[in-house]
Amino acid sequence: MTATLSRASYPPPAVDRAVEPSVIELIDVSKIYRTGDVEVGALRNVSLHIEENEFVAITGPSGSGKSTLMHILGCLDVPTSGIFRLAGHDVQSFDENQLSDVRNVFIGFVFQQFNLLSYLPAWRNVELPLVYANGVRPAERRERAMAALETVGLGNRADHKPGEMSGGQQQRVAVARALVTEPGMILADEPTGNLDSTSTADVLELLDQLHDSGRTIVLITHEHDVALRAQRTIQIRDGRKVQS
Repeated sequence: MTATLSRASYPPPAVDRAVEPSVIELIDVSKIYRTGDVEVGALRNVSLHIEENEFVAITGPSGSGKSTLMHILGCLDVPTSGIFRLAGHDVQSFDENQLSDVRNVFIGFVFQQFNLLSYLPAWRNVELPLVYANGVRPAERRERAMAALETVGLGNRADHKPGEMSGGQQQRVAVARALVTEPGMILADEPTGNLDSTSTADVLELLDQLHDSGRTIVLITHEHDVALRAQRTIQIRDGRKVQS
């Protein structure tokens, strides 16, 4: 699986490089929030690279800046300064439609809160990203949703609503939803934070499998044992990268 944005519906700018670009490249990225005359530096001159098919954990205590970093990596927020390239493309040059395409197609999101719609069965929850994709017919949406549920081991629970599932099963539905657009990268923000130890092990095993299948995995966590599943750990403290 190459570091490309070509799945998105817009033509991305050409990448003029002799070698394949990093999936993620941050150069001196800072994020400053301003409230009146008060400035809070959430990130300070962070530089990092994440390569294709890496499994990287980003760790740090509460208030360290890791959530701000996650929002920037997921194109949910923009840096105040610095350079952010995603698969070789300057993210700051994207318009809102391009950013929406990147979030919906290139990146699969998994959050601590499962964010499932309680009144929809699992397969309908999983197909939702495809509803916003151009040219995906209803029959294909259901077929791809069912395939994603099979991937996470829940093909037999497709017609069950979230309230009829355990927390671990709900998180696997959320992972299936992240997979349904066939993204190149999975961005998982505290995906085990609401799970017991057995369900945590199941979700981490699933992330291992997705990494083995060729996807880039970026895992945000404050749990040391969870971070150990990654190939490499990046530690954020007081808005700065202190270890990689």
